[in-house]
Amino acid sequence: MKVHWTPVLNMPFSAIHNVFSHQGFRRIRFKQHSAYRTRFEDASTKKSYCFMIPVQDDDDSNCSVRIADAFFQHSGSVPREVVHAAESILSEVNEYLQDEKEKQDRQKLEETRQNGGMSPNMKEMIRLGKEMAAMKTNKELLEAGQIPDPTQ
Repeated sequence: MKVHWTPVLNMPFSAIHNVFSHQGFRRIRFKQHSAYRTRFEDASTKKSYCFMIPVQDDDDSNCSVRIADAFFQHSGSVPREVVHAAESILSEVNEYLQDEKEKQDRQKLEETRQNGGMSPNMKEMIRLGKEMAAMKTNKELLEAGQIPDPTQ
């Protein structure tokens, strides 16, 4: 199956597990890694095809998944309709994982800002530095007849 999806997504295990579980996949554990498996039924032949997506367990709380590594665990050919059904599910899983990743990135950025960090990255720090350099000092404000901010 030729599939072009998001490269590798590194996320907390719970997020990946929730997405796959809601899409009908079950987790299977191996020695060094795990995979998510689901079955597709072919209505015309009444055959069942096992479809798997490997997941690399990075540590106790994080893991990574590469949707393009998905495969059918079947020695023969897989009917076109079953392949299309699998690609449709993969597309949904890919979108849900991307959405979850973006949500987590936004949360990390917000946590950084709330934890006393004035800027989350160097670009923002440079912008804030230029902004502060352009600000008038309290002495300059008084000379201009303006009231400076109170001392904090």
